[in-house]
Amino acid sequence: MKRLNLEPFLPLVGVFGLIALWYLAVLSEVVDPILLPPPTTTFRAMWNGMVHGKLGGDFLKTVERTTLATVIAAAIAIPLGIKGAGEAGAIPVGPLFAQAVEDALDLGARGIEILEIPLSPSRLWQLLTKAK
Repeated sequence: MKRLNLEPFLPLVGVFGLIALWYLAVLSEVVDPILLPPPTTTFRAMWNGMVHGKLGGDFLKTVERTTLATVIAAAIAIPLGIKGAGEAGAIPVGPLFAQAVEDALDLGARGIEILEIPLSPSRLWQLLTKAK
């Protein structure tokens, strides 16, 4: 029997759970309804602001400014080679080091090619003893 994969729906569970907690807080009057109105009232006000008020225009201005800022940042950062947080560098230090070890120990003449990095002393010893 094939199991149903519900993992893609997990974000929706969080959203609906938060709305359910919001309704419970309103119904139990934990907070004054003026400070925490029901979700339906809040969503209705947001919809009216988007359609009939300034909220829709302000939202579009925010999207436009965010897009423009992203384009400007990319136009500046990409030519300079600036990387974002978590991006790996494109400098091939590991492969260059492995190639230098191959050349220094003349491993090519023995039929040894280093194909994996990082190269530890124990891994290098394995390659040397396997070739003998």
